[in-house]
Amino acid sequence: MQPTAIFCRTEEVRQRALADTATLENVRDIAIVAAVAWAKEGIAAEQREARKLRGQGMTQLAE
Repeated sequence: MQPTAIFCRTEEVRQRALADTATLENVRDIAIVAAVAWAKEGIAAEQREARKLRGQGMTQLAE
């Protein structure tokens, strides 16, 4: 099961908030890396969802 774009964006925001409030540098660094990874996954999820919607639209046009 692949995460949705909404889930990815939520996790990205959560990790950025963690980075902003972290007192330890290593925790901050890891949270920033995680936020960037979630942002990339969010882009991929948005593209998957758009392809799925386009595919559904084509199916409806063919009917």
